[in-house]
Amino acid sequence: MNRASFPGVCGPDGVLVAWGQGDGMKPDRRKAAWQEVAQAVERLAGQGLAPVDRDWETLAVLLEAAGPEEAARALATPDHPGLEPAWGFLLQPDSGFQERLEPILARAKLGEEDEESLARHLSGLPLSVRIALPGGGERVLDAPPEAVKSLVRHLGLSACFPPGLAAALDSLEEKTRFHCRVLARNAMANMAKTPAGPAASFLARMADSLGKETDFPELFRLALHVLVLAKTQQDPALALADYAQWCNQALAMADNDDARLTGMNPETRLAMGLRPAYVDRLRMEARLTACCRILAVLAPGLAPLPGFSPASGPSPYKKVSPDAIRDFIRQGLED
Repeated sequence: MNRASFPGVCGPDGVLVAWGQGDGMKPDRRKAAWQEVAQAVERLAGQGLAPVDRDWETLAVLLEAAGPEEAARALATPDHPGLEPAWGFLLQPDSGFQERLEPILARAKLGEEDEESLARHLSGLPLSVRIALPGGGERVLDAPPEAVKSLVRHLGLSACFPPGLAAALDSLEEKTRFHCRVLARNAMANMAKTPAGPAASFLARMADSLGKETDFPELFRLALHVLVLAKTQQDPALALADYAQWCNQALAMADNDDARLTGMNPETRLAMGLRPAYVDRLRMEARLTACCRILAVLAPGLAPLPGFSPASGPSPYKKVSPDAIRDFIRQGLED
């Protein structure tokens, strides 16, 4: 999993000084904060994990089991050789787990020392995890210490949100707010060396200007993804424009390949060593349209495509509905 909202390093007074991790909290408050988070993690784990069917298929492979039912039995076998990777996979927190935890993290404002203390504390306990079994029923198992430490690392507890971005996200409707905070928190690992100012300001402006859009979390997810890919001092708007150009070029390449290869039979293509590049058109159009929708609001003077303007539409390709943008961006960002 990736980490945090363009997190920042905070100085001893809590002022943001750079991207990274930090706190700025007095020792007594810090201890109380991480203890509250520890109790929440214990409570949420005890409420249950419900692996979906494909997760049980993966667990069966990791545990060298014949199927989901045998995998469930293997998880309860203390000396099984496949337990370490299986628990590492099982205890990767899903979005629902993180969103239930996020209100507590938003209050706690933990730092690196707190994260380490929390990992030591939880790994020293029998962390009971309730697991929904394939075919019905459930089983309560104690997670091994190393898996618990991995879970804590995946939560990105010590992300420090720049004040402007935190305020913009806090102004969103509650469900959207915590969903977007989790998306931002999970970007931390790849954004730790990115300067705070331009990226945080751009994302805050997005929340202020587009936060009421029904598909805003997907637009926000795409912006985070593009800024992670950039990994430079590049202006965020230019990074999105470059990404839009790349999407447009991929679609144009697919069009050219289709036109060039139309009418050729498979034998001729093989003889000439030709094959079309695979482009998922709907997904690429969705990303292109989303980039242009963001830029039309935040950088209306920028032309990410030849002849583009907000009045002329988002791209030379058909406009994709918000539902399609949500579905295809969500499916494609981690490809």
